[in-house]
Amino acid sequence: MGYEKEGRQILIGFEEERDRRENFGMREMGLRWLYRRALRYGYEPRKPTAVIAVALYLVGWLFVALGNRAGLMVPLSELSTPGAVIHVQPDQLSPMLYSMDALLPIHAFRQEEHWWPAAESWRWCVCWPTALPWGHLLRVWLCFQILAGWILTGLIVAGFAGIVRRE
Repeated sequence: MGYEKEGRQILIGFEEERDRRENFGMREMGLRWLYRRALRYGYEPRKPTAVIAVALYLVGWLFVALGNRAGLMVPLSELSTPGAVIHVQPDQLSPMLYSMDALLPIHAFRQEEHWWPAAESWRWCVCWPTALPWGHLLRVWLCFQILAGWILTGLIVAGFAGIVRRE
């Protein structure tokens, strides 16, 4: 009768009520929590996934900007081995485009291909935050952002294609 949005909200409410009433194991409860947050139980898969992607993009933008300001972001030519072929690099790093380039599985902006955080020697310590290996932590974040970008892009495309939709 044209009440598709309202019907989906009711079905999502049923699933949330099921989560409250049934006794799931810890593993299944964690998976259902992720399924609820990332895909809205398959009834509205695009909206939360897109929100998560935007949040990761903004956090990545902040981290790359802070890393660039601290001098951690260096051209790959400074990190490469002697004798390696060096391609022409962009003049300036753009943290906004770098974060988008890391999150999206396409390399349209070519920032990630030419810049990478310089990592200091890794050491395990209980020390002040200024002594932490921020270059390594930024590398870990960027690897996480790249992996999350592949997963979220796949979920968004699957949501638009109707693959992860419940009826």
